[in-house]
Amino acid sequence: MSRVVVWVSDFEMGTRIADAVTSLGEEAVFPQDRERSEQSLYEDAVLVIIDLSERARNALELVRSVRKNHPELRLVGIVSRVRKKIHTQGKEAGCDWVLPRSSLVRNLSTLLEKRVD
Repeated sequence: MSRVVVWVSDFEMGTRIADAVTSLGEEAVFPQDRERSEQSLYEDAVLVIIDLSERARNALELVRSVRKNHPELRLVGIVSRVRKKIHTQGKEAGCDWVLPRSSLVRNLSTLLEKRVD
């Protein structure tokens, strides 16, 4: 079983992601901020989902940190609505994809299958 690390504080969105990940036979992990850099958090992970609109967590810095320390992981940034500026910032920080929240759950199986070259 692979792990999907989810950095989302919105309870409803987190529940939707967890349900979708579990239905695909994977494990969803929702870490706390103090666990940001723990190596064990990312063991067996194949995908990391980060809500780019969370300023309290400094989401773009989290993306940079994960990309630097775990370049093999696929990173998905989510936002309530994709705007050019946030899309560009997310991609520059290290996201492989930046998606609107509304499309994440229905595209999760594809994201888990995709390989980034």
